Amino acid sequence: IDRYNMGMLALSCQQDASCHEQFIDAMERYADLIEQANGAQRVRDLDARIGNYVKADPRRYYRDQDYDDHVACLQTFFDNRADQIRNWVAEARALQ
Repeated sequence: IDRYNMGMLALSCQQDASCHEQFIDAMERYADLIEQANGAQRVRDLDARIGNYVKADPRRYYRDQDYDDHVACLQTFFDNRADQIRNWVAEARALQ
């Protein structure tokens, strides 16, 4: 989130103190939602359910390792994203 290149509307919001504060609050709530969704576990569950079928598909154009890497990437994203957002929120609040 700290490297996000904002569009015009979002950039304008960040430059307005009231809008920026609401944005920070919304991002904190979003972090809670991401955590509650437990995306990493959902990825693990889906992989357990379909992984063998995906790897057995003769029409696929990627290797088993590519699939495994993507699954691991998604798990890491979901495991870390709520904390990344909360860190951004803490830094943004410290700058206010």
